[in-house]
Amino acid sequence: MPIINAPTPIEAIADGGTVRPIWYQFFSKLADSISTPQSGTTANRPTTGVKLGSQYWSTTAGRPMYVSAVTPVTWVYADGSAA
Repeated sequence: MPIINAPTPIEAIADGGTVRPIWYQFFSKLADSISTPQSGTTANRPTTGVKLGSQYWSTTAGRPMYVSAVTPVTWVYADGSAA
C-alpha cells in the first residue's frame, strides 16, 4: 500500500540539521495515523485526534464505523445509522 502524500524524493534533513517543513508535515500526519486506535470496543472508540472519514472496527458491534463529523466527533455505521 503506498504512503499517501509522501513528499517528492529530497533530503529530509536540510543544511543546519533541521527537518524540512514538508517532511515534518508528512511525518506528523503519519504519526497521527499510526497512533489512533484502529479497533476496540465501541465504548473505547477515539474521541480526539480523528479525521473526517476515519474508520474504527467495533469489536462490540462486529462491524466498522466511520467519523461523519469531527466537532463533535460523530460515529456512524456504513448504512448511516448512529454508532
